[in-house]
Amino acid sequence: MKLFFFRTGILLLFLFPFLTYAQTSIRTSSWEKNGKKSIKLKNGTTEYEIEYEGDISVNDSDTDITAITKGGFIKISKSSFGSKRRVEISPDGSGRLVKKYFVGSSKQDFEPEGRKWLAEVLPDIVRSTTIAAKQRVDRFYKKGGTSGVLTGIKDLESDYVRAAYFSLLMDKKPAASDMPRIAQVAGEEIGSDHYLAQVLGKGQNEFLASSQGSEAFIAASNQLESDHYQAQVLMIAVKNGKVNDTQLGKMLTAAKGLDSDHYMAQILGGMIKERNLDNSNLSTLVKLTESIQSDHYRAQVLQMAMDEGDLSQDALNTVIKSLSEMGSDHYIVQVFMKMSAADLKGKDMGMLSNIISENMSSDHYRLQSLNRLMKVSDLSSSDYDHLLKAGSSMSSDHYLKDFLVQLSKVKRPSESQLVKMLKLSGEEINSDNYLADVLLSLAGSVNASGSSAKSAYKEAAKNISSEHYYGRVMKALSD
Repeated sequence: MKLFFFRTGILLLFLFPFLTYAQTSIRTSSWEKNGKKSIKLKNGTTEYEIEYEGDISVNDSDTDITAITKGGFIKISKSSFGSKRRVEISPDGSGRLVKKYFVGSSKQDFEPEGRKWLAEVLPDIVRSTTIAAKQRVDRFYKKGGTSGVLTGIKDLESDYVRAAYFSLLMDKKPAASDMPRIAQVAGEEIGSDHYLAQVLGKGQNEFLASSQGSEAFIAASNQLESDHYQAQVLMIAVKNGKVNDTQLGKMLTAAKGLDSDHYMAQILGGMIKERNLDNSNLSTLVKLTESIQSDHYRAQVLQMAMDEGDLSQDALNTVIKSLSEMGSDHYIVQVFMKMSAADLKGKDMGMLSNIISENMSSDHYRLQSLNRLMKVSDLSSSDYDHLLKAGSSMSSDHYLKDFLVQLSKVKRPSESQLVKMLKLSGEEINSDNYLADVLLSLAGSVNASGSSAKSAYKEAAKNISSEHYYGRVMKALSD
């Protein structure tokens, strides 16, 4: 890959041996070698070949070449339906242009046919390349300001050339009032994501300096079809402190169009990291995680949202709803671990318990999640019911035993809670050893309770077939 500059300051990128890009009707290939630039333009059966070096100047009607810098030259040839014509122009020692005209391989007088032919082809060439681009932008700007340049851009023939003209226009430091219109025209006229992102990126500070410019910038970014480029442009706005909360909300709306989980997570995570989001935008952002299919990326964003702290109830409900649509035990637990005690109380406990029992398949992760809920919950009567319901979904005697033993240690259960725990253990635990462990851990609370707990204890003990374990359990029960 080679980079070269016109003296006008335009940065042009060429691939050697050539770069081809699509446009409205013309296909263009460009390359550079030893300082000489070559371009091929093909439209149907018509093909132009242009080779040049140095800065090329044209007249105000784009019909004639008026100057070439010392040591430079230009050759223009056109082939169509088997016929070929060309002109060769270069300055002599005094700077006067020497113009030659050829039909096929035969040299002809430049005047008048050569001049007439050049006047016919040159307008197409300057509209399809960056030849004389700076000069033309200067002319348009002098005559009509920013509007004059934008009008000229609409006549250009490729996104590559349009992007170069937009770059030259931005070099003129247009007024802030012009920026919304520039962004709007860029979004309308440039079909290539690559070149539109290039224009929006170069003018980011100017576009985002005002509310109207920011609106136009975001609207133009919506024209990008590639997730890569849209994410790239939106991240520019995310990091710009002049973009307000209302505009951020519109950016979140724009992000809905992203199909890639990776880029969606990048944008949403970037917003959380770079901005202090108001409750409305944070709720909207969390809701957007529901469109992320990957549990990995969804959990990544939800964890970042939880790190923000002080989520509104609406935002928290949305987090839980998003969690309920995830299928990976591992990633559900990761989000659980980010939740604070304030997040895991009241009606939220019921929703989270449902996620544990209905979404998780691993008893290991179920126990890990239930332990988290136990430690931060007030363990009210309703909390106990929610936890026991989630615990009852365990298929492993070992994990159910661990859950019930740990639950009894966190907070001494009431008699009604004891009865429910004893009933669950007797019905669900098949192992004599594990059932005995649970009953022995509850024996102290049962002995301090009434007859209902004692009866439930004895009923659960009946499920122990081993005389050894049964004897230990019954010995622990006081008369």
